[in-house]
Amino acid sequence: MQSLQTPTQSLLLLLPSLLSLTLFLSTTTSQDDPTLSTDPFYYYNQCAPSTCNGLNLTYPFSFHRFCRLPNVQSSCPNNQYLLLHCPTNDDSFRVIGNFTSDSTRASFTVANQALFSCGRVSGPSYNSDARVFVLSSGFTEGTHFKCNNRLELGASLQPASCLGCPGHDGSSFCYYAPGFVTRLGCEVFHLRTPVGFNVSAERDLRAYLKKGFGYWYPKPLDCQGCEASGGRCGSHPLSAAFVCFCTSSVHRFNCSDGMTEDLQTWVTGRGSGPSKLLIEVVSASVAIFLPVLALVATLIIIRRRKRKLESECESGTSSEAFAGISQTRYSYSQLKKFTYNFSTKLGEGAFGSVYKGIVHAHGPGGVHVAIKLLKASKQSEKQFMTEVATVGRVHHNNLVRMLGYCVDGMKRALVYEYMEMGSLDRYIRRTNKEDCSDFEHLSPKQMYNIALETARGIWYLHQGCRSRILHCDIKPHNVLLDSNFSAKVADFGLARMIDKDHSHVSLTGAQGTPGYAAPEMWSQAYGPVTEKSDVYSYGMLVLEMVGGRKNYNQAASASSQEYFPEWAFNRIERGEVPLLREVITRLGDDKEDMKLVEKICKVGLCCIQTVHSNRPTMGRVIQMQEGDVEGIEIPPHPFPQTAKGAGNYRSNSLAHPSSSGPMDPC
Repeated sequence: MQSLQTPTQSLLLLLPSLLSLTLFLSTTTSQDDPTLSTDPFYYYNQCAPSTCNGLNLTYPFSFHRFCRLPNVQSSCPNNQYLLLHCPTNDDSFRVIGNFTSDSTRASFTVANQALFSCGRVSGPSYNSDARVFVLSSGFTEGTHFKCNNRLELGASLQPASCLGCPGHDGSSFCYYAPGFVTRLGCEVFHLRTPVGFNVSAERDLRAYLKKGFGYWYPKPLDCQGCEASGGRCGSHPLSAAFVCFCTSSVHRFNCSDGMTEDLQTWVTGRGSGPSKLLIEVVSASVAIFLPVLALVATLIIIRRRKRKLESECESGTSSEAFAGISQTRYSYSQLKKFTYNFSTKLGEGAFGSVYKGIVHAHGPGGVHVAIKLLKASKQSEKQFMTEVATVGRVHHNNLVRMLGYCVDGMKRALVYEYMEMGSLDRYIRRTNKEDCSDFEHLSPKQMYNIALETARGIWYLHQGCRSRILHCDIKPHNVLLDSNFSAKVADFGLARMIDKDHSHVSLTGAQGTPGYAAPEMWSQAYGPVTEKSDVYSYGMLVLEMVGGRKNYNQAASASSQEYFPEWAFNRIERGEVPLLREVITRLGDDKEDMKLVEKICKVGLCCIQTVHSNRPTMGRVIQMQEGDVEGIEIPPHPFPQTAKGAGNYRSNSLAHPSSSGPMDPC
């Protein structure tokens, strides 16, 4: 059996061919891009504010390719209105009404351009690219179906008027379903409507949708820092990475960061892609052979790990994530500077430690960040690649944003936005058993908002991306809270991607955290691992949040503690409010607060069904959370006695005191 070659051996064999290729390409790729310049003021001037029908437009809405994001393209037909295009699909949105912008965000109202003509409105089965813009609060997402045959109506499918101009829809049947979903044999059109809007009651749905919906764009921290230093935000013309155009130079972050771009390489095109970079590195090896050899060997290892990740995740989109990895690369020495030599530790896990830092390059005063410094191991390397391939390519208001990364020798680190209030588990159980003064209970409204926002973040992973992403480790520790107690899902080290042609993922062994992981993540006997596995973990999370205790207590007395989900289900079956005595004591006589907590309990019980087909989708979870508690039907018993091994599985799950058990003094 032939042994595998090491990266260094492979390079030694490839080096002569690569050098020959370098000489050949050097004689055939000397054309300059006529739109590029070595004058930094040229780019600064190009990115001056644009105008369209009275609207003042800056990054990322400018028309010039240097001054916008690759996935945000805009136009202004005849100076009549602003159009925003999604290059990844055929969607175009017309900006209508006000367009407001400040140093941190832009808010605007848009309607799908297809509604303004009598052409085809419905399209193929795809999800709109919403990775850049965030849907304004008060609006929700849904899908319009245009079908040739009648469909069976239900809670998730309602009749709706068709969207074509008069006489264009023929004998078609049209329906509406909440969330971005697809259905075989039907054309789809994705809607955004006000929360609570009755789509079925609107006779002229097309005219109503032309009123538009709200979007907002959170301006990146890089851009905020650039503009604060007098620069103009833009994109590298070759790599699409963020750059700051200043009057006399082009910088990586802002006009005073000391990291300038070599504009000569922009014009000649050298370094514009991975293959050219590799060729230049290899050609330089004539003078500095060994250092370059080590560098290229590292690149090969990263590429191999990338291919392995793509294979495991069953997805062909990982290359997109790695194409953007060069945008915010930090050195290890920079991270030490940001964290004052890693002096403030925020937490520690199996794969590494998290430290608080300040990135001074982002403007006056700097920006607080959380830096995850990974341990050197195969597992941590895999986690690093997985997180870059997931959180590095998605953007949503309820997902923690990755700001950068570090690959420096054997050092691996990820840089995230800093969440001031820490993780959710800090507010579920007290840290000091003797002293209650250090523990802050969440109010019912806070619990409800956290439950809803967490559901929205998970839903976006499942349906908002072009490839579905399973988080595989939803638990309170991985839900972070900002200063307003808004929730964001974090830690994608165990995430898996599902290609559109697949319905589930295959795990090589048990994964997830005991007490939160769905049964199928521990045993194939319970069925495949799908989006419903995250739904189960979400249900356990919200039930723990209501109960206010640790996920499971191995030291608990069987006589004084009862399995909380089963206790809550029994209360619901008897028509009683499924609340613990200490929770009722905190709520007092506030019926609205009691309804909120009761609703969270009911939704949680719907989610933790042992039979995965009985669990709702995350889109349905959001519907239930946003609706009335009376509209949530009593779910089946979460743990049917016929489920093989159910007792063993439940022993690792949520234990809580019964209504007659000992009171928690906090």
